[in-house]
Amino acid sequence: MKKTSPKSFYEKVVVSDTLSEQEIKRHGELQDKGMKWLFNKGYIAISEFTLPNGKRVDCIGYNKNGHIIIIEVKASIADFRQDQKWETYLNYCNEFYFLLDFPIKYEEVNETGFLIENKSSLEVIKESPMYNNLNSSDKMNLMYSINKNLSRKYIFGY
Repeated sequence: MKKTSPKSFYEKVVVSDTLSEQEIKRHGELQDKGMKWLFNKGYIAISEFTLPNGKRVDCIGYNKNGHIIIIEVKASIADFRQDQKWETYLNYCNEFYFLLDFPIKYEEVNETGFLIENKSSLEVIKESPMYNNLNSSDKMNLMYSINKNLSRKYIFGY
């Protein structure tokens, strides 16, 4: 955790204080499934990515057409209900999904899509609305930043 920026390190400490050890483990398992789901759909994907607004997303990916999907993983209902930052993610994607590990009335949040675990993969329970908040220059900068972060992880291991 110390090899991350102070801001993302602080976010991880806050999460570790609000989630149980079991929920943190489950969050990681779901995050891995989110990454694999994006990859299998033809997306270049990364986890724990910090957006230009300084907020960290659980999974983000883009495809060859520049279509960007963000997945926010929630391993507990309390974490889902207290999350105030997800709406700021909508400015950086074409689709946004919550990946939940608990049942919820999906109609409660109309602005998002929902994924659930289905055996070894994920299933779309509610399609995400389409967003078009990024101009082409901002989209290219975001995709470059994703690639740079992936390169750093590959080269330096973090």
